[in-house]
Amino acid sequence: MLWEHLLCRGGLFLLGCMLSQTASVLTDSETSLFIHLNVNCDTPLSDYVPGSEGMELVVAASWCRATQNHPRCIGFTCNTTKANCKIIQPPVRPIHCIEGHKETNTLYVMHEFMQPQPELALIGLSDRKIIPTSVDGIAPIIIPTSSSGQTPLQIQFGTDILACQEITKECQLWTKGTNQWNTFPSLSKTHIQGSMSLLGNSPIVIGGKQANRDWHHGVVEIFDLATNQWILGPTLSPVRRGHASVVLNETSLVVVGGYSGGTTTNSVKILDVRTMTWNDLDSLQKSADDMACGLLNVTSILCIGGWSKSPIPEIQRSAYVLDMSLSKPKWEAKPLFDTSEPIRYGFIYHLRDSLFIISIYTSNNQEARTLRRMDLKEKNPTWNTLALDPDSSYLYVSFYLLHGYELDH
Repeated sequence: MLWEHLLCRGGLFLLGCMLSQTASVLTDSETSLFIHLNVNCDTPLSDYVPGSEGMELVVAASWCRATQNHPRCIGFTCNTTKANCKIIQPPVRPIHCIEGHKETNTLYVMHEFMQPQPELALIGLSDRKIIPTSVDGIAPIIIPTSSSGQTPLQIQFGTDILACQEITKECQLWTKGTNQWNTFPSLSKTHIQGSMSLLGNSPIVIGGKQANRDWHHGVVEIFDLATNQWILGPTLSPVRRGHASVVLNETSLVVVGGYSGGTTTNSVKILDVRTMTWNDLDSLQKSADDMACGLLNVTSILCIGGWSKSPIPEIQRSAYVLDMSLSKPKWEAKPLFDTSEPIRYGFIYHLRDSLFIISIYTSNNQEARTLRRMDLKEKNPTWNTLALDPDSSYLYVSFYLLHGYELDH
């Protein structure tokens, strides 16, 4: 998704050629995400207070190369009193695309012409980065080093990041506003190869095994926002580690597969936090741990890959869907979503018309950090590999939603 450059001439802002049908704007970093624009309004933009009436418009560094009067160009008018800008739709005069200009100032667009649109990013704690994924041309957000290090117990918590160390049980909270890590209440039990999710507004940690022991457990810890401490939830049975957790809605979470009793399991359970009870769902067609799972079309659970011990130990590449809108959901094979290579560990995220999957391992447990995207609008959608930060070294990864905006035109 690429924004082209803007120019203000004689009170008219010109937006050069949007190259994608849905153009997105990110506003999450006050430093690395902003590309500044050369404008010449009646009132200098430097006199405008950021955030008071307009939303900062972020533009990916990509030049306009279309011919003049391109149908996707959009015009803007300039408010001379506060230097806000309003969209003209359709343009009142021919719009000329911009070949290039010097980037100096920042342009703002009024709130009423913007609508929230999240963008997907990856949390890489070991690399100290939040890496934008669903939009091009945006630099990673740099965060300080966390004492939690690489851990699967990491989630986005509001605009912050919560991370808990598997062995020491210590937790830290990264606060976006201060860009600092602070101490967070510790877990009561170790959750090695357990899972962490955000259910409603509360972090929840499920299963895993104890430190220095191969004893799996089904301990569930839920963070109580009222008391600011972890409380015990209903124990998961059978106990497991290496499972996938998928949040279905504000009150329900599904646990898929895992490793239990010396082998991989096909057990699938759903937790209802209103009644604090676990219930069985249809079992996987083939037992597996470390599957990449996520929601598809809001009500279906999509799982791909994972490692299966039986009948032959191997990493898989097959995809399965569980439609939770049915009265009796059943897992169905979905070859459309099969990956070309076996994958193990990661997650799936459905954002607008795109499906993303990040995986960490492939055949023979070789590290192969791979990000794939599927455009669901296509007649015959396929997985396409996207470039990852070449310096990334994370073994665990989770998603982070950046607060983006889309021009409402």
